[in-house]
Amino acid sequence: MTMSPFSAAYGPWAVVAGASEGLGAAFVRRLAADGLNVVAI
Repeated sequence: MTMSPFSAAYGPWAVVAGASEGLGAAFVRRLAADGLNVVAI
C-alpha cells in the first residue's frame, strides 16, 4: 500500500476536532480514504 503524502510527512494517525458534521466530517472521510487511522472528536 502506498502512503499518502500527508501520512508520509506526519505519520499514520490523525486527530480531527469538530468531526461530527460539515467540513470536519468530510476531512475525516478523506483522511480515512487515504489510509490514515483517524480519531474523530
